[in-house]
Amino acid sequence: MRTFVFIIFLTALITGCMDPGNPLATAWLPDERIARMWKEFVETGWITDDTPPEAPFNLTAEKISTNRIKITWEVQADLDSGIKQFHLYRNGKMVKWYVGINDLYVEKNFQYGNYGDEPGPEALYENVKHWKPNRMEFNDYRLNPDSSYRYQVTMINWSGLESMLSNPIDGKLNEL
Repeated sequence: MRTFVFIIFLTALITGCMDPGNPLATAWLPDERIARMWKEFVETGWITDDTPPEAPFNLTAEKISTNRIKITWEVQADLDSGIKQFHLYRNGKMVKWYVGINDLYVEKNFQYGNYGDEPGPEALYENVKHWKPNRMEFNDYRLNPDSSYRYQVTMINWSGLESMLSNPIDGKLNEL
């Protein structure tokens, strides 16, 4: 984020949007939200993320066996604070949550809390040649082949803000 702020400052100075002799004429911050973020950064060295991430999208359901479904989804990077975890819902009830770090079901991070769209440094620099992006998937098992299931996913960022529920995907094992 510090790099981002420096780039904004330097761009404003070079393009003439910033008049050191007349601070009231300085108009390089695009809107009030960015101005508040700038003020907070100058005062604290940090910016509070107060916007929830976008909801996951493109959910798919794939039959794995007579009693197992694989659910996959996609997300947009959360450039404000990063992707921390996902909550998975079956028929409106949370059945699983995935944390991007130290989770047996997920390798490394989804998106590190670093104001960027890349995984954390340990995911990038440890065995770089063999690093694979995290798979956003859930294998649901012990299901009744004759029952219908509705799945939805939410995403939580590093500020603890949760997205809206994704659009649902319906799955019935004997129809997939």
